[in-house]
Amino acid sequence: MVRLNKNTQNALVYGTDGEKALGEGFGRPLPYAQHLLCDLHMKDNVMSKLNEFGIQGKACEIILSDILGKDIGSAREPGLVDCESPTDFDRNLDRLSNECHLLHPLGEHFVT
Repeated sequence: MVRLNKNTQNALVYGTDGEKALGEGFGRPLPYAQHLLCDLHMKDNVMSKLNEFGIQGKACEIILSDILGKDIGSAREPGLVDCESPTDFDRNLDRLSNECHLLHPLGEHFVT
């Protein structure tokens, strides 16, 4: 995380695969730390929800990259996970929400 953004150097976080017992195990001794899912599990959760609503193909690719961002060569195209402020996140979430409605008939349900 620090390698990608040096401003996170003093962030109190721990990452797990989302398993409840593991999160609680870290959470007790680290009560002020933020629990995060690792990138792979976060992507799996998003993909699972997209599949649940039958959102596939190009619509799936667009939504996934809007949320998780993507690397194009050595350049980074940021997603929601890359937002640096609550205002930036809210603005991008509104844009993504509107886009989801247009990309797939069940896009609204995915957003909810």
